[in-house]
Amino acid sequence: MSDDTTEPAELGAIATRLLYEDDKVAIWEQRLAPGEATDAHLHENAYILIDVEGDKLRVDPADGYENPHFDESFELYTKPGRALEVPAGSYELAVNTGASAYHGILVELK
Repeated sequence: MSDDTTEPAELGAIATRLLYEDDKVAIWEQRLAPGEATDAHLHENAYILIDVEGDKLRVDPADGYENPHFDESFELYTKPGRALEVPAGSYELAVNTGASAYHGILVELK
């Protein structure tokens, strides 16, 4: 008998390194080499993603979790200097599908 359920992915940090945190914001740095992926993670709070360098990311839903904002992977072309507002609640991971290293700053709004 086969089991078709997917075990929830173990959740990790939302980015590479926490740069600053207080009771209002947490500021994270994200660095991904081409082909590298983040840990599966939950965005408990809304955040602003600021692209510093890179060209393309794929965002995948984290296995075993329901997402209120998307249920399929999608690609995102990055643009240095662009800031995107992202709502809270997504279980996801990001993969650098571009040809160059990705660097971004995430400002998590508490």
